Amino acid sequence: MCNVTFDFAYAGHKFQKKNPVTLLKELSVIKSRYQTFYARFKPVAVEQRETKSRICATLNKTMTMMQKLQKQTDLE
Repeated sequence: MCNVTFDFAYAGHKFQKKNPVTLLKELSVIKSRYQTFYARFKPVAVEQRETKSRICATLNKTMTMMQKLQKQTDLE
């Protein structure tokens, strides 16, 4: 996933100097950008989880098959 960092001290200092109405407008823009970002990347996160699940299932089947083969070769 995306690694995002945020400097709260800088943001707090910057916002203290601004008009509350301006802050509300900026907050609205930020919220809109976040919603757009979330909408674009939510399907990616879902696909990532599904892919991980399929990989784990395949790995478990492979491990089980290898264990069975090991037992068969040990018996012979």
